[in-house]
Amino acid sequence: MTIVNNINETLHRVCAWLYPSNLPGLKGTFIARTDDEASLTIAAVCAALITRGGYSGTFEELVATIKQFYGELVYQLCNGFSVDTGFYSIRLKIGGSWDGVNEHFDPVKHPITITFIPRHALREALKHITVNIKGLARAPSWIAEVTDAETGAVNETLTAGEDFIIGGHLVKVTKEEAGCGLFLLGPILPGTVAAETEITKYIENTARKVIARMPSALTPGEYKLVIRTRYSSHTLLKEVRTITSPVLTLS
Repeated sequence: MTIVNNINETLHRVCAWLYPSNLPGLKGTFIARTDDEASLTIAAVCAALITRGGYSGTFEELVATIKQFYGELVYQLCNGFSVDTGFYSIRLKIGGSWDGVNEHFDPVKHPITITFIPRHALREALKHITVNIKGLARAPSWIAEVTDAETGAVNETLTAGEDFIIGGHLVKVTKEEAGCGLFLLGPILPGTVAAETEITKYIENTARKVIARMPSALTPGEYKLVIRTRYSSHTLLKEVRTITSPVLTLS
């Protein structure tokens, strides 16, 4: 009996690591990414099918048949057909735009990609998965949150002339090293190169927290905080590492 027989139980488990999220509008500090143990080949999947049972032919026949199937699938797809396997459907997607009916196809201007759409059987299978979070991924460094000390807002605003608090991992600024420092990038405007303003007044500067004061004479708008540092938990890094915050609104 398998999930296609409508057994409502957890049949599969996947592991995931948490990574910091700087995506605007997304609630929560972290996002999960699967911890892939390996990328299975057609041969590996065929071997598993034979080991778990359900296939009476030989391994060689199975691998050859599956490869032949996918070869034909790609051939038909490239002829403009969409293909529905029952678990997913795929079709071609033509990007770009045309200036008129007489314009010729340009593979650079009109890139061809693939659209993958899960079908009912695959969507149902996903309901039988549970996720085990293994902890925080070992990313080199990140800014988890920026708190405006004036308003208390997190990852939203900054206030000119007031303090702000950066919380994260390995965010200490090695401000004595060449090319390092804490900078304000902005205002960020379409079609322009944002200016950088160095922030020089620090209240606290540690691996997990940096408290500093925003300059007073600033134009309101959207900005990012940029840390350039060689700090690590052991010795100084050979190269400067750049850590960037999400977009923040300065008033």
